[in-house]
Amino acid sequence: MLSAGEGAQSTGCTQTAVRPQWAAAGSTDRVLTGEPVGMSPPPRSARAAPEIETRNTVHLVGRVSWGPESRVMPSGDEVVQLRVVVPRPRARSRSAPTGEPPGKAKTQVDAIEVACWSARTRAAAKRLTVDDMVEVEGGLHRRFFATGAGRASRYEVEARALRRARAARP
Repeated sequence: MLSAGEGAQSTGCTQTAVRPQWAAAGSTDRVLTGEPVGMSPPPRSARAAPEIETRNTVHLVGRVSWGPESRVMPSGDEVVQLRVVVPRPRARSRSAPTGEPPGKAKTQVDAIEVACWSARTRAAAKRLTVDDMVEVEGGLHRRFFATGAGRASRYEVEARALRRARAARP
């Protein structure tokens, strides 16, 4: 608790802390912001919204390495899942692993789980086979589910659009 000499002002029944000169203007410490001590911060909906448009968009072009596999969830919803392998672009600053010449580094890939929930994406996914090239548009989602050891989660791309990728014509 601040004493009157340290920047606290007595308002009668409520003690209010005033930001000292040394406190940062953007301080998140409520004691230093001038709010009455003991009050909760305003709800998130009352705070100013960011002026930056947020978005969750994923666009993949890669090779199907597993699936498609259709499953019925406990809720009765059907989902078709598959895995898409996408090569990572090589970073110019990375050197080759020890023992390999600079031009012979192994290509790194990302294996990304894709979930198809809509009837359209499920139908398109069911027509794919392993080693097909596919183009997926969607968003990154974290799904929670129960396991024998408790709750678990997994990140996956939820497909909004999915189609077989074709090579560009020369």
